[in-house]
Amino acid sequence: MTTHLMVQVSVGKAFLTNAVLQDQGLLSRMLFAAPEPRAGRRPYRDPTQEDVAAFAKYQARTQMFLELPARHAFGSTLELKPRVVQMTSAAKALWVDFYNACESELGPGGRLAPVTALANKIGEHAARLAAVIAFYADPNVTLLDDVAMARGIELAAWYLEEALRLADAGTVPTNLALAIKLRAWLHKV
Repeated sequence: MTTHLMVQVSVGKAFLTNAVLQDQGLLSRMLFAAPEPRAGRRPYRDPTQEDVAAFAKYQARTQMFLELPARHAFGSTLELKPRVVQMTSAAKALWVDFYNACESELGPGGRLAPVTALANKIGEHAARLAAVIAFYADPNVTLLDDVAMARGIELAAWYLEEALRLADAGTVPTNLALAIKLRAWLHKV
């Protein structure tokens, strides 16, 4: 299951720093992103023909996926039978290298220590992202190649870096964050 959830910064901060959610392992199964706001830097422009064509292509591809029949277990209309996708040896080698690189940074004092829960599962995330990329290219995929794996790893690594950035931001006390915001405002005035 994939869910896209958007929340305000204060809600997201409370969610990400909730000890109960961290202990439950829920947060390690989620990929978070908090891009810098673009307000004030988004002037209107009419879509180009290329924009319209790309969006139409995306819509058609998405509709095709939505119309694919569900894969059910033999003799059942309720039990799904997920596709098994294997990795090529080249894809597995990339995945193992990524996994080991992350694992080596997990120990006490390691770069990934602030996001240990996510870093423990980032290899799984990379493989899933790679499978989604491969499936988008070919809905009948059964073999995950190194190209899809490299892209999945690139995305997973980005989410890992984003988690580190958010973890650092989450350690700033609220009163200090407000003081920093006030200082920035005073410099503008």
